[in-house]
Amino acid sequence: MRDGDIQQVVDNISEVLDKNIKLKPGYYFEYGGQFENLQNAINTLLVVIPIALLLILLLLFSAFRSVTYSLVVFTTVPLSLIGGIVALWLRGLPFSISAGVGFIALFGVAVLNGILMLNHFNALASEGKYALSTSRIICHPQPRPFSKVIRSFIAEDQDYLDSRKVHVTYDMDDSLIAMVDEKEFQRIIFNLLTNTIKYRDKDISEVRISLHVKGKYAEFMYTDDGPGVPKEKLPHIFEAFYRTDEARSKTSNGSGLGLAIVAEIITAHKGRYSAVNNNGLQLIFEIPLAEGSNTQ
Repeated sequence: MRDGDIQQVVDNISEVLDKNIKLKPGYYFEYGGQFENLQNAINTLLVVIPIALLLILLLLFSAFRSVTYSLVVFTTVPLSLIGGIVALWLRGLPFSISAGVGFIALFGVAVLNGILMLNHFNALASEGKYALSTSRIICHPQPRPFSKVIRSFIAEDQDYLDSRKVHVTYDMDDSLIAMVDEKEFQRIIFNLLTNTIKYRDKDISEVRISLHVKGKYAEFMYTDDGPGVPKEKLPHIFEAFYRTDEARSKTSNGSGLGLAIVAEIITAHKGRYSAVNNNGLQLIFEIPLAEGSNTQ
């Protein structure tokens, strides 16, 4: 059995016997001892491992009450299996009962790590901060014709919007000059249009964009005719990773960062943001006017 395992030795013996010894009908070779124990154990593992994996999945669902979260954590199981197989190959070790039991333990450790990671992300979401993305947005606002910034971006994407059956109407004061980072604000418009398409409950979408003076601010309002958001959840939609359980999440697998990024861009503009339900979701953003602009 040097440089081999029990399975390989028995396979070699069986090959030699079958080649050189012809048995009479009704006679056959049977291998016992450790090889028989190995076969019995493998048959047991073929039942135990699927049951263990099913129990892990059920426990994950009972803990998170979310199919998505459960599947995200459960993906650590096949990944850990690949790592375990590679480790055995690198060490030159054959698969054995000890290795099979070790794989079950490995699955448990991998799932535990996945749970800790997901809980950490949820903790970040509850704080409304995510240091690697939304809180590091840097804007360089310059005096810009606000309506031109909006119209030019939508005009560039008009073919795409037409293909997705999104109709945009305007009610804008073209004389407004606001302190806007054109690139970052167009990023806002992109996120808003993406959300309209992603979360809508019909094939055609109507979007209304209005822009008017409000004190020392330019008030930009974006309204779509989608399903809206439950009233009690409106205060949370600008939080990172926050997704509602109902209309805004049932048709999509979004990451939950779109409106959080929008909020951070508005904050970087020293502006304000809010949301209401008005025959759909209405998002209201206030951007400081350029110095010398007319105010009402």
